[in-house]
Amino acid sequence: MMYQNGRRRGLIKPITRRGTASRDPFSSCTATSSPFDHDDKAHQGRRRFSSKQIKKILLIGLVASCVLIASSWGRGGEGGSDSMICGRTIGINLSRHKTWHTPYTPSLLSGPTNDKGGILLKNGDGFGGGLNHISCFFHAFDLSYDNKAPIYITKDAKWLWQILLPLFPFSGTTAADEKWAMLEKILGVTILESEHTAKLSGLEFKTPATNELFYYHSSDLTSSTIRNHRDTILRQLFQQSAGVCSGVSAAAKIQQTSVQKAKYTVMHLSPRATGGYLGKLNAATGRDNSAALEMTPNYIISILKPLGLLQNDVFVVGEHQNDELEVTRLFQDPDLLKVMKKIQVDQNNQVYLALLADAYLGNPADVTSMWIARMRYALGMKNTFILTEPKNMNGEGVWVSSVDDKTYLDMYNRDKLGMWMG
Repeated sequence: MMYQNGRRRGLIKPITRRGTASRDPFSSCTATSSPFDHDDKAHQGRRRFSSKQIKKILLIGLVASCVLIASSWGRGGEGGSDSMICGRTIGINLSRHKTWHTPYTPSLLSGPTNDKGGILLKNGDGFGGGLNHISCFFHAFDLSYDNKAPIYITKDAKWLWQILLPLFPFSGTTAADEKWAMLEKILGVTILESEHTAKLSGLEFKTPATNELFYYHSSDLTSSTIRNHRDTILRQLFQQSAGVCSGVSAAAKIQQTSVQKAKYTVMHLSPRATGGYLGKLNAATGRDNSAALEMTPNYIISILKPLGLLQNDVFVVGEHQNDELEVTRLFQDPDLLKVMKKIQVDQNNQVYLALLADAYLGNPADVTSMWIARMRYALGMKNTFILTEPKNMNGEGVWVSSVDDKTYLDMYNRDKLGMWMG
């Protein structure tokens, strides 16, 4: 038996809509009349319209306006366009693959696959905090590739859905069945009601634990293939996301300016525990990454000054944002005193605040920070500093990114990142 698009035919019925359609906020914008009649005589001299024709013209204009508004409703998050998220312009158009700097790669599977089972992601214990489970999830695709078997996910796999759904929320008017069906299409997986449903199918499943997935690495997949697949999935998820912009709005409110015009930087203060991994990361990358972890005032200033962002707000995110010992050294620095800002929002809004910043200073030893950087690269956002190196520029020492904005293959290289690979 064969699989197509990562799903086997005829064995488990995929989740489909049950006839429930999401409420269209523009349902009242429907055409109820045909175009006005053409009258050749009306071309003689100045054309005159009857009141009935005028009403039809106005109605056509109203319908056209509704179509334009509806076409952008909920696309790319709040803000209206596939080239914008939360009212801020991103570097690509989410719905136009030609604008992407990495190729559209919706699936790692191609050709015949194992017809006896699959990879089952089910409810179970999580592994770590932050966005660790995003790594677990994407590594499941690598396992799927190596076993030539599609992925099945149960609806009660809380370790995944409690991270993925709040981070990429669908419109509140989208019916539950429709959400699952859309996720199946975006992710290229089959979503099951429960583990019991999987057992009834008669298939043999591999059921990897989250800690196993976190450390999993495929020796056959190249860094470019992995990157292309991750980019495609992330872009499609961003295209469906909506209602995630309160963090960015809060940043704009602090500056008393519109979110579209606000220039700001986000820096990531990570837990002290990440320092324990620094030696392993340095060994994997072949460079000293301590500057990005320590985030000293000199490090921040050397990055922001050449960008012309030293006079704009710098927001602190991460698990250390409330650590007084950590933030005092930054908030009391004379060159940063006036621009350093605290912001109290949840993790998801911290992620979006960082994603849409004019510059992002991350910590490569922090898994969450690494995923923010990968998402920024996927969206074509410039000025992402997470794997950095010192450089002499015009006789002055500065820190620059060592990652190419167009390829960023280092972010998906197991040999260079070890367990931090995406």
